[in-house]
Amino acid sequence: MNWNWVKYAVLAIAPLVLIWGVYTFISSSGNPIPGALEYVDVMSGEVVNLNSNKIKSIPARNSKGERVLLPLERRDGRIYVQDRYKDALDSMKGDARLKVDIETLEVKGAK
Repeated sequence: MNWNWVKYAVLAIAPLVLIWGVYTFISSSGNPIPGALEYVDVMSGEVVNLNSNKIKSIPARNSKGERVLLPLERRDGRIYVQDRYKDALDSMKGDARLKVDIETLEVKGAK
């Protein structure tokens, strides 16, 4: 019996299985972009994933060009601005749109 067809079938199916595995791994993780970090827009509460290679400074710019994106951390099911970026909020304290409790760094209404 000629088993050459098995070799060709494996060679044809293996790349498809590999592609499916990579796609499943990426789509099931919390970060859809490899190397991405989660940031929160402190004015709107929107959570965004940004590729760490494209961040030039923190606060990073949102889609409107405003420097209002800060790295976040999740604790107890809530979203907080990372402690080390508390000073970045000082210049934003007077803005009525600010969604961050300055004392606790919790983001109110994060999406």
